[in-house]
Amino acid sequence: MENSQNAVAQLIKKLGTDKCQLYTQLNSDAVKGQIVLAGDSLIENFMIPELYHGDKIIYNRGIAGNSTYDILERLETTIIPLQPSKIFLLAGTNDFMPHIPDNDELSISKRIIKICDTLKNTLGDCTIYVISLFPVNLSNEPIIYRDWLIGKTNEKVQRVNLHLSKLCGERNYSYINAFSSLQDKNGQLDISFTLDGTHLNIEGYKILLNLLSKFF
Repeated sequence: MENSQNAVAQLIKKLGTDKCQLYTQLNSDAVKGQIVLAGDSLIENFMIPELYHGDKIIYNRGIAGNSTYDILERLETTIIPLQPSKIFLLAGTNDFMPHIPDNDELSISKRIIKICDTLKNTLGDCTIYVISLFPVNLSNEPIIYRDWLIGKTNEKVQRVNLHLSKLCGERNYSYINAFSSLQDKNGQLDISFTLDGTHLNIEGYKILLNLLSKFF
């Protein structure tokens, strides 16, 4: 089992490295000063060209499997070269995994803010929006994929969000509460918005787009 998990981890890392290289190549032809979405699979899966029909240029720089450590490491190659005017950051859900160092709620929140601080210090007048972590669905519905939920509870997620909201207020970063719009009456990710209990389906992304587009 351990060998299998290690193999999966190495595959995710390889795919992430390849995607990082693709983004680096794409950045050389990108229009500078636009909107950038940054984060993990919850951003990478956000099909902006198909869902957004406005006049803004929006670049998606999400990479599946990324932790906050990974995003910090790749800022200089995948995000900063775009010189964005606005950044929407969604990160931290993968940090709950047991193998991630310092995976308590406050530490996760502080690393998310460290990403913002690094961007702000480098980009100056870029406006940074921090998206709350999403709820998860821990029910027994058939579509739920348990491996993505290891280490996660909605109580932990909400503690991260509370820390994030406070830290964003202290540093003047805009905080967007997506959790409330995606939860059901029991405080879980609404089953009608998810593919597997963690990731959003198109209906979920329509909700997210409605929240974010007010700031585009």
